[in-house]
Amino acid sequence: MTDLATPLLEVDKIEVAEGHNPRTHMDPDALARLAGNLSKTDVVQPLTVRPIDGGKFAVVAGHRRLEAAKLAGIKKVPVHVRRNGNARAAALSENLHREDLDPIDTARGLVELAAELELPTNKKIAEELDVSDSWVSQHLRLLKLPEGVQRYIAEGHVPVEAERDLRGIAEVSPRIAECICELAKRRKVKSREFVVNFGDLFEAVAQARFEDKPTMIDPGAVRLSDVITDEKKRRDLGDRHLAAKPYTHTDNPTLRFGEAEIDAARAAGCLVEHQVDHEGWTSTVAFITDAELAGDLAERHIERIVKENAKQGISRFFVTDDNFARNRNWEPIFDRMIELREGQGYSLHFLIQVDVLAHKIPNFIEKAARAGCRYVFIGLESINPENLVHMKKNQNRIT
Repeated sequence: MTDLATPLLEVDKIEVAEGHNPRTHMDPDALARLAGNLSKTDVVQPLTVRPIDGGKFAVVAGHRRLEAAKLAGIKKVPVHVRRNGNARAAALSENLHREDLDPIDTARGLVELAAELELPTNKKIAEELDVSDSWVSQHLRLLKLPEGVQRYIAEGHVPVEAERDLRGIAEVSPRIAECICELAKRRKVKSREFVVNFGDLFEAVAQARFEDKPTMIDPGAVRLSDVITDEKKRRDLGDRHLAAKPYTHTDNPTLRFGEAEIDAARAAGCLVEHQVDHEGWTSTVAFITDAELAGDLAERHIERIVKENAKQGISRFFVTDDNFARNRNWEPIFDRMIELREGQGYSLHFLIQVDVLAHKIPNFIEKAARAGCRYVFIGLESINPENLVHMKKNQNRIT
């Protein structure tokens, strides 16, 4: 039953005026549940309407209740008739105070209200609706986010408070911002956890699977073959890196970009980054969003290492392998270094650690010398015969 003091109005006399209701979409399931409740109780909270031409009325506030009443087959609903004031402001204000709009509909309503009433500042909008300036500003900034992000906010998967963090990501890569929201939806991340653990979500996107997955290259772990697709070019760069750092034992290294490369990516607008506050200290999660640029930066990085070594006169190295002769890649490594020395004219020398039986390996001594080995460090764990027997070091003999 409805309050007899509240006038009843036929549902078919109430219209939704175009552009005067801030709600842009309704959840069909929620609408059906509301209609089910209304059909059982016949209780509808009064709608706010205003008179229009032809003896009809336009709904100012209560659009969802009106649609649910129609769905429930209710013929008349209680109304409050508003005969003055701005209809849009009234509709938006009532929905805001009822918390009946999603944040994106709210933001759009604010924009439309400001245009209609010619409100030049956020402060004027706030005064019209009796809310704070900061609240208005925060909601209006939502409309600057990518549409995909706005959708997740409207659906309640992403909190309004995450706008600042998402904006920073979206300025470089709108797609990564959308993927953060999608991952949060998949994992059913709560609002507070989304904000507090934003850095973890951001980092997890790089490992997760998505359709149209964005490029995310960790500047602290750039595999050369991942950013240089041309095989000849990759081998050349790998050789140069191996010449500069022979102790890496590979011509397909994982590079750790320095500040020079990171600054270059940032200047090119291809570095998406987020600072994580750890209560007293901060860390940065960052990714390069352009594979071609990352390849160029890898070249610069290797060039910089080579030049720095040359500038310091570094051409000798100590390969700190427990026993280089047991390294299964010893021969291809030596072959690369021989090519660098004899084929490309690099000047490099090194010291390696081996055990006493290394000389029995075919070609080991010859190739070590051609590769630039000038000294060897012979590793002997023990000279105690009993210890050697216990450790099964039968190759080590004392004479």
